[in-house]
Amino acid sequence: MRLPKSLITVTPFSKFIALFLFILFPFAGFYVGENYQKTVDNSGVYISPTIIPTVFPNNTPYQKVTTNPSLINITKQDDGKTINVYVGDNIFVDLGTDQNWQITTIDPMGILQNSRLMIAERIGTKRFVVGKAGTAQITATGTAKCAKGQMCPMYAILFKVTIVAK
Repeated sequence: MRLPKSLITVTPFSKFIALFLFILFPFAGFYVGENYQKTVDNSGVYISPTIIPTVFPNNTPYQKVTTNPSLINITKQDDGKTINVYVGDNIFVDLGTDQNWQITTIDPMGILQNSRLMIAERIGTKRFVVGKAGTAQITATGTAKCAKGQMCPMYAILFKVTIVAK
């Protein structure tokens, strides 16, 4: 089948349509991909980070009494403590917004895994899931928050918590 010459001739209008589609398709693909990712993310588990673990009167580490996975909040007040958790527990580190916090882990055995909980993460927070038994450390360094062009004090606040998973 032979197409008419008017359908296969390159004209200024056909060039414009080709350029328009060349620019439109990547943006349309990005938009569709963003919306698809939102629908995939919205199928997750929603847990509010307001559960606070029990502190026993003699300042012993936190202990979990039930076998259901729980959410353990770790704050600046837990600096230097050892926290006992169980495999499957969710750990939410919230060091506040008064400093620029860089939260890292010292976890050679791979005990702490990044959490897939749908909690809005902001600066100074990090989420983990306890994947297996063992010991790991969560460390953080807090530095001053300064506006651009402003003199800034040079200091660092160190934070460390030891996690013992059973």
